[in-house]
This record gives sequence, C-alpha cells and structure tokens, in this order.
Amino acid sequence: MDPRSFKRKVIVVVVVVVVVVVVVVVVVVVVVVVLLSLSFSIVVVVVVVAAGGGAAAALVVVVVVTVVVIAAAAVVVAVVVVVVVVVVVVVVVVVVVVVVVVVVVMVVVGGGEGGAAAVVVVVE
Repeated sequence: MDPRSFKRKVIVVVVVVVVVVVVVVVVVVVVVVVLLSLSFSIVVVVVVVAAGGGAAAALVVVVVVTVVVIAAAAVVVAVVVVVVVVVVVVVVVVVVVVVVVVVVVMVVVGGGEGGAAAVVVVVE
C-alpha cells in the first residue's frame, strides 16, 4: 500500500464518520424536538385551560412554542454540522500533511525507493 492509497482510505473513513455523526445528531435532535414539543404542548394546554383561556388561545400558544422549539433545534443542528465539517477538514489536512512530510523525510533520509518502502511500513 502506497501513501496515496493510505491517504485516500483515511479520507474515505473520515467522510463516512462525518456522515454517520451528522445523521445521528440530526435524528437525536429531531426526536428531542418532537418530545419537547409534545411535552410543552401538553403543559401549555393545561395551563391555558386552567387559567380560563379557550382552546383557540391554547392552540396559538402551542403553535408558537412548537415553532420556537423547531427553530432552536435547527440552529443546534446547523452548529453541530458546521463544527463536524470543520473538524473533519482539519483532520484530513493534518493527515495529508503528516503523510507528505513522512514521505519526504523518509525518502531524503532513506535515499529514494528504499525510503519510500520504509514509509509504507511506517504508514501501515
């Protein structure tokens, strides 16, 4: 396995990890948003009705609370996705730079192909 093949494999693994993390975060946020919306809606309906408000007032409050919760969840998802993408880009750049530096050092120190072969051993 040459360093370029290793670099490609690292990039593929990083991309797969990013996709999995983003999907898991989105699913968790959606579940939390649904549960929060339901619980807030139940509490709001009980409070509004107990305070003497009608069903229409309760419905308006439920809709407003649901919209606010969904907007907050969208912001959380966006922030998490941006952070994950930035971390992945940094990791990929670091891996590529490290592999290139190791190859250059080993070729210079090892002298040509022998050094490159040593790099393959080091990288694996």
